[in-house]
Amino acid sequence: MGGLRAEVASRRDAIIALARRLVAIPSDYPSHDERAIVVAIAEEAAMLGLPPGQIHAVSPERPNLLFRLRGPDSGPSILLNAHVDTKPPGDRSLWPGDPWDPRVADGSLHGLGSADMKGAVAAMLHAADVLRLAGLPRRGELLLAFTADEEAKGIVGLAHLMRAAALHPDVAMIGEPSGLLRGFDTLPLGSRGFVGFTIVARGERIHSALADRLPARTAISSLARVIDRLPAIVSFGGPWPSPFADGPTLSIATSLVAGVAPGIVPEVAIASGDVRTVPGQSSESVVAALRQAIATLREEAGGDLDVEVETDPEDWPANSIAPTLALVRALSSATAVVLGRAPALGVFPGASEAHVLGRLGIPCVPAFGPGLLRKAHIPGESVPLEDLVEAAEIYTLALSELLG
Repeated sequence: MGGLRAEVASRRDAIIALARRLVAIPSDYPSHDERAIVVAIAEEAAMLGLPPGQIHAVSPERPNLLFRLRGPDSGPSILLNAHVDTKPPGDRSLWPGDPWDPRVADGSLHGLGSADMKGAVAAMLHAADVLRLAGLPRRGELLLAFTADEEAKGIVGLAHLMRAAALHPDVAMIGEPSGLLRGFDTLPLGSRGFVGFTIVARGERIHSALADRLPARTAISSLARVIDRLPAIVSFGGPWPSPFADGPTLSIATSLVAGVAPGIVPEVAIASGDVRTVPGQSSESVVAALRQAIATLREEAGGDLDVEVETDPEDWPANSIAPTLALVRALSSATAVVLGRAPALGVFPGASEAHVLGRLGIPCVPAFGPGLLRKAHIPGESVPLEDLVEAAEIYTLALSELLG
């Protein structure tokens, strides 16, 4: 164990350098696809001496990269997954610098995708190479899947790879940033799901100069009423099972979409949001709860509220695994060795692609990667440098226990 940790420690600069290289490559689809970053990962793997990866893609510009390290003896098949796409940067004036400038400052790597989740890619790749040099796996198989499309539709990434490569590992882990207050403080036994929805409000189109004179309920005022009241009155039922006792959450995630031109109060206004679901909730139950809440608001308005709600076709169900899973125990003990503290068992507040694997009957740790979740999806995204190295150590020790 000490030799493995020493080897990872000797690679500190190399791990950080790889993470910086990956952050510098834009991969925010549809502005940028995943081809360039997959090429960079494949080049790094070749320099390290890992076996050549396999590309599985619906189309050439959306590649998924798979590495296999097989042991001579039979044993478990373990999948580590990290997506290589990112959210878009949004308003770049809000960033302290260029989103794709991988700056190191204040002990952290800054840049789009540093936490979510290019840092995990670097940690996984080096952990796999440390294992290879140690003659591991001796039994079973390690699969590294670097996939596209997680931050968009989730159709041509991990879900496609699992089908195209006919993969069915015994267990899996996704390297989403899992820290809540500090790195690796939580080892999630589940992740909430995701059901997106759209609210469409309709009203009368009028000249804006007459807005105070005509007795019209506008689409914008109706939508504003729904946005303001919906989170407080919607009921999803419950109580919810442990460790999901906090239940689902609802948020409005997009700004108001409305308007034709200055001087016109529009007849249609649209907003969208999402419900982060827990096990037992379906898309159908979510839309039923939303429609019931809208009906309540319509009654409050005396029936004068023309609003509809629909859920999106993509449904990411919540995911849950047992605390007795061998991978959970191995990650927990490895974290205790590396950090001097075991992580608390909990829930990943976000949705990860654990649902893809759960639908296939594959137990999956939905998130256990470097960084804090609150540092992802925001201007100035960052990940502590030590988290990157500690992630590689934890992965190496946990996998050596399971595949040694």
